[in-house]
Amino acid sequence: MVLGGPVLFLAGRARLEYEVFGRISPSRWIALTVLGASSVPLLYLPGVIATTVGVLVLAAVAVVDARRAHGAPPEAAAPPF
Repeated sequence: MVLGGPVLFLAGRARLEYEVFGRISPSRWIALTVLGASSVPLLYLPGVIATTVGVLVLAAVAVVDARRAHGAPPEAAAPPF
């Protein structure tokens, strides 16, 4: 349940990014993979550790997105349709 929120957020954000820009950032795929792979081992650990993993993954996605956008002009919309 703790990792479900970040997974739902990343999936929704990836869908929005696809609809607006016609692509999905690799950081979103990697983050979803990390959260999915870590969910089974985290079942046997305290909830605070699962929360920490979720926070760290979301923070990493935010840092990667900020670095990519830093100094670049705003991206024009390019819907896939």
